[in-house]
Amino acid sequence: MNLSDKVIGFLNQINPDFEIHLLIGDAYKFYDSLKKYDNVTIHKNISASEVALLIASCNVCVIPASSLLNEAASIGSLVLLGYFTDNQILPYNYFIDNGLAIGLGDYRTLEFERFKNKFNQLSDAGFLLENQRKAYHYQQADNLKNIFYEI
Repeated sequence: MNLSDKVIGFLNQINPDFEIHLLIGDAYKFYDSLKKYDNVTIHKNISASEVALLIASCNVCVIPASSLLNEAASIGSLVLLGYFTDNQILPYNYFIDNGLAIGLGDYRTLEFERFKNKFNQLSDAGFLLENQRKAYHYQQADNLKNIFYEI
């Protein structure tokens, strides 16, 4: 099942003018199916710092409850979160229960109306960033100062 195509289709139904960035791995099999979208930029095999910059440049991150989740939340992103494997359910529940992301549920059964309703909740979701700041402490400036003091 091509979940990326499904979500991109949903985003385009909401607003076909969205600028969409898709991060894929080497195992992604559906690359050709995405060529139909003029508003999608595909990122593949990019460095960790490029991933961080990509996440920071996006207004919204629609992601699975995978390792990418911590990267998005630690940067301070509006996160729409879903899962598609059993091992993603526990982190999914943690982030939803702690107000760190808005939950889409299982991507495999996700329907447009639910996606649209959850997407629309982002307009009043400043609490996500506030909760992420508390959870991740955002002490980067202090951490950098401490490195210089140790030198």
